[in-house]
Amino acid sequence: MSGPTVKKKIVNRFKRSRKEKLILLVVSDLDPAGDCIAEDIRKAFERDFGVPSDSIEAYKVALSIDQVEELSLEPSMDAKSDSPTYDAFVERYGITDAYELEALEPADLRDILDEAIRDVMDTEAYQDECDREEDDAKHIVATRNLTLEFLKGLSLEGEEA
Repeated sequence: MSGPTVKKKIVNRFKRSRKEKLILLVVSDLDPAGDCIAEDIRKAFERDFGVPSDSIEAYKVALSIDQVEELSLEPSMDAKSDSPTYDAFVERYGITDAYELEALEPADLRDILDEAIRDVMDTEAYQDECDREEDDAKHIVATRNLTLEFLKGLSLEGEEA
């Protein structure tokens, strides 16, 4: 018996978080099918798991035509002309080439994802949380030290102070 799907796990985590928005960063090939994947995934979360459409934001962060051009990536193959989204893809980009995500160097993909995360992240809320965590850690250390000092001052039964 298998457990919940990755999508279901994401939905469960989103519901537990009580956040207002589920933000999905999508990476896929630059081809007719991959070009539509962010919207398809957004619709799947709405349709399959009942996540309201105004609670989901899905962004395709790689592979984009700008990244292909900026990184001078070579096409992996011709785009599949029998794809239902082929004509829209060709019209949008003016190309018939397809580029696989694997054409990116791992370091380039890491940089793209890092930038995408920073673009959608509430850095002020993150910093507030880090500050609270640091304050909590200081409080825990202080409480631990006070407790240890208190315990050192206790005499055990039968032991002289």
